[in-house]
Amino acid sequence: MDARNLAIITGSGKHSHTSTTPAGMKTVVKNLLIQLGLPCEAGTNPGRLQIPYDALYKYVQQEQHSSILSTFLHEASLRYLILFGGVSGLCAAMYVIPKLLIEV
Repeated sequence: MDARNLAIITGSGKHSHTSTTPAGMKTVVKNLLIQLGLPCEAGTNPGRLQIPYDALYKYVQQEQHSSILSTFLHEASLRYLILFGGVSGLCAAMYVIPKLLIEV
């Protein structure tokens, strides 16, 4: 075991009376990690999962990049919306004001 690996203590499921599998929590956590794209190792302890340091580091880097990109796109879309709102308001004013002047 690498000391930098992340250990997740799930328990072995000895005291779980409601689960249909012997290690219900471990199965749920393992499935979640698989959905996130994180490999996990059972190791020798039946109540523990380990995520290798290198995989966890790569995941965190991707999430930070994704978060930064998401923030940038959100701010860019807000700026576009403000610009579009200003242009459409100007166009509407150019259409409405002459009609108002003709009626007066």
